[in-house]
Amino acid sequence: MANKNQEKLDFTTVKRSKCMQVYEKVRNYLKENGYKQTAIAQKTGINRTTFSAIMNGKRTLYADDLRAICIALNVSPELFIDMNENANKN
Repeated sequence: MANKNQEKLDFTTVKRSKCMQVYEKVRNYLKENGYKQTAIAQKTGINRTTFSAIMNGKRTLYADDLRAICIALNVSPELFIDMNENANKN
């Protein structure tokens, strides 16, 4: 049980990390390269509504989803995952 004198954490004030989330990188890549989410969703086999939710951060982007997106775009996952960024978190 928490000490009465300890302040409760207010998670609404916690700032997001400055690094971009993977789904944001994918979304930006699609936009910058003129891809339509509907076309990529169809190519990946991910339901259009689900794909949209992923790109809006309302659904988790799972590894299998990222793999399918990368195959559809013919790019490496490293384009969206900065391995050095993740290594520096430890």
